[in-house]
Amino acid sequence: GGGVAYAPDGSLLFSDSTEHYRTTDFGATWHHTGLVGYFRRFFTSYHGDIYSVMDEGLYRSANGNTEWKWLHPLNNGEPDALAAHTRTLLLLIQGSILRTDDDGISWRTYITGLEDERISALAADASGNFYAGTYKGGMFKLTAAPAFVRDFGTSVKNDPMNVSIDGDDVVLRYRIDGTGDASISIVDVRGTIVRSIVDENEHVGEQVERISIASLMPGVYFVRVRRGDSNMFARMLLHQ
Repeated sequence: GGGVAYAPDGSLLFSDSTEHYRTTDFGATWHHTGLVGYFRRFFTSYHGDIYSVMDEGLYRSANGNTEWKWLHPLNNGEPDALAAHTRTLLLLIQGSILRTDDDGISWRTYITGLEDERISALAADASGNFYAGTYKGGMFKLTAAPAFVRDFGTSVKNDPMNVSIDGDDVVLRYRIDGTGDASISIVDVRGTIVRSIVDENEHVGEQVERISIASLMPGVYFVRVRRGDSNMFARMLLHQ
């Protein structure tokens, strides 16, 4: 396999599987960069640094590909996808997304419990929002969440939902303005139902449900309340 990327100084970087080369004269001559290893992919960050994903980890060059720094000594597999915005990098490794905000000096777990074979790519927009593209599963926006429940959104402005944590339970409070069937479930990032909570006729007024999360694996989930054509969602990030 091979890859190509532009360097901050306008030169071109090329890999022929295990060797990395650089040209400054539009391909007339090539020079070895000194980086050797099985190549996975290149990535150019928004501020011009070049990242090379190798079988043994992630490397970064900030000076036109003449020097490389090993960012992450991996101990749990090869990187599968990479995205960067300014100094924030996300790296997908075997179903876990790792994050660094200091150019790879330190890393922390960002999201776990994903199936890496379903994540095709990671990307970032100009505002620093990250996205995960999946195999036959759509695209998902990734946002940081320091607590179990970070925020919630609803497509029905007059049908709010409130979520809180009580021990190993999620306490869900919401309002039904009219009688009718309602369903409550926990879904993963692919929209697959991992737990069905309620599937019955609900009465008008305030509703309270307690949902145990003790047996759920760490990862990103959504509490979904569906009634008719309307849906309400609360996003949860469960830590280890």
